Amino acid sequence: MPTARHPALPTEARFPRPAAGWALCLGLALAGCQSSADRQAAEAERQRAAQELPQGTPVALPTRSDFAEIAGLEENREGAARLIEFLQGGDPPLAARAALALSRLPLQSPGDRITQALCQALDNPDRGVRRRAAWALGQRRDETAAGVLARHWSDPDPAVRARVVEAGARVGEASLTADLLRALGDPDQGVRLEAIAGLARWDRGSREAARIDRALIEALSPAAGRGEAQRSAEESWMILYALARRRSERGRAAFLEFIGSADPTARLFAAQGLSRLEPDWEAGTPSESLQALLAATLDADWRVVCEALAALGRRPTGEALECLERCARHPSAHVRGLANAALGDLPGGAAEVRTLLRRGLTDRSPSVRVAALEGLCKQGPEAVALEAVEDLFREQDAVQRAGVARALRHLPSPAASAYLDECLRDLRPFVATAAIETLGELPSEANLARLRREIDGQFDTGRRLAAILALRPHSSERDLAHLAEAIQSSAGEVAAEVAWNALLNVRRIGGDGARPILEQALRYPHPRVTRVAREAFVELFPDRPLPELAPAPGAPRTIPLPGIDYPRWTRNPLVRIETNRGDLVFELFPAEAPLHVLSFLELAKRGHFENLSFHRVVPNFVVQGADPRGDGNGGSDWRGLPLRSEFSERKFVRGSLGMPRNEDPDSGGCQIFVTHRPTPHLDGDYTLFGQLVRGFEVLDLLEVGDRILEVEHLPVIESPPAR
Repeated sequence: MPTARHPALPTEARFPRPAAGWALCLGLALAGCQSSADRQAAEAERQRAAQELPQGTPVALPTRSDFAEIAGLEENREGAARLIEFLQGGDPPLAARAALALSRLPLQSPGDRITQALCQALDNPDRGVRRRAAWALGQRRDETAAGVLARHWSDPDPAVRARVVEAGARVGEASLTADLLRALGDPDQGVRLEAIAGLARWDRGSREAARIDRALIEALSPAAGRGEAQRSAEESWMILYALARRRSERGRAAFLEFIGSADPTARLFAAQGLSRLEPDWEAGTPSESLQALLAATLDADWRVVCEALAALGRRPTGEALECLERCARHPSAHVRGLANAALGDLPGGAAEVRTLLRRGLTDRSPSVRVAALEGLCKQGPEAVALEAVEDLFREQDAVQRAGVARALRHLPSPAASAYLDECLRDLRPFVATAAIETLGELPSEANLARLRREIDGQFDTGRRLAAILALRPHSSERDLAHLAEAIQSSAGEVAAEVAWNALLNVRRIGGDGARPILEQALRYPHPRVTRVAREAFVELFPDRPLPELAPAPGAPRTIPLPGIDYPRWTRNPLVRIETNRGDLVFELFPAEAPLHVLSFLELAKRGHFENLSFHRVVPNFVVQGADPRGDGNGGSDWRGLPLRSEFSERKFVRGSLGMPRNEDPDSGGCQIFVTHRPTPHLDGDYTLFGQLVRGFEVLDLLEVGDRILEVEHLPVIESPPAR
């Protein structure tokens, strides 16, 4: 899942630029230095570009003063009583918005007053209120709501039924299994899709696992008892997604059938399903599954090829090797990188494999070269691998150097130690953090001592955080003093994140030495830190009372964005993210995620995103970046506190713009991610605040190390309607 360990130091103050359209800015720039004819041509091009831009979806917002009050209560994670008044009031738009706000308040106890109010709202005559109330119950995951949800499974409005089904799946009460299965036959496709998504999350180790798999496979057949000619493409691939996620052996026949589908998304999840199953062949023995995966490497969609490659690295057959060699020359760097990674995973260390990997070292893409290097380190022999390490390390490219640091985890050689030391001295966080992570993968006494020095040293807080995370699996009592010092001395950038993760290490270590650290942490100024300190104290010392000074657990307060009259749009705003690969144009969603949209636009105006990199690319999943540190351990808290979550009913599809976070839902900052494909497992668990509307081909090209040049607010904002 997308993650981020984020913020703290305010971004460098930059002169704000006006929120003007990119085409207009370009036209004005050209007008100052070109001839009249050129200026006319530039203006014509500007007008043409403006006409081609989408104008943003109209936004329907309730009365501004009441809406602003709801937003303020939601922002500060308080005011449950007042929000319930809005929910139970007579204005349906306000009631629906209040339900969304209530979904974002923490569950105090099973069946608390918020759950009760939302359950009552399921009987509201307005379908919009019922829909939002059902969705809110699912977000709160209060099992006491299961019985009430079951009584509303037959709501006359299909949109409401869909949210009830989704909520039932999230609540996770076993008694609702039969209801979910029946929902697979609902006459409305939206309801069926939610049932499928819910069953994908259902425990595949439960007693009902076989029954669920059979029902999904039966639902995949044409008509499925509803008199339809066939299922929609979306419904088919959703079922394949569910079976793949459940690693259903019963789904093998379906995967084999749909891997030749005309729908690329269906082929993608069919390939994913086959790649996640145990192989049904022995080395050198062909099978239908193997042949299907081999054929999938010829697919026109690079995402399908990536899924097929995920399985071939564990298949030591001549055919697999031939396919990997061909894929190592694929136009997509994502495919070439995964092909080299799969070559590295092949057992045996055959000479032809090493030859192909050495070829990968000369690829035009740094990410591919890194994948080839890692493969050589796995394959050996050591002398060959070290020669490749030296060749790539000689270059100053940050992606390559970080790749060398990560590859060395497969080469636990004294000769490799010098390269790690050099990476630790690198001033670029992306490189140093990679070396720190490798130290945790090679837990010798010398390397653990290095990690402790990183925790103690006068490095930036992001490095300290990386060292704490790397040390966690190997933590012992000797680390307690180091962790205590980190909690007390960290300031500024990701300080609370450091303290929180250090406490998780302390909790893992336990013992009497942990008690004074936890007692001190109970006075930490960040509620998230005090919360984990309380939980650890109660777990480790159940017979001891909590110190009197321990504050009650709570969520961090946030403040409204300065200088903004919320809300201000009648149409969704558009932004252009200019990268070194080309432009990405997104439509933003202020109605569902106002704080994320406003924060993103404010950071763009401040120039925050300029020249920041994409530090994480998982082919066929996400592209993630905009961390000012460049390693995923940084961010921006220009408002003083992180963004709280704004989960909504919107679904993550190809090109969705989301906010990474850590285990705390209210930990958003400035980093972003964009999805390569539909990712239903992110729905409702990550804030989705935009959708790509132009530049999908650019999205597919982005690699680790590519850069954001500028983020520009396009001119589609309109004046709000009269009150």
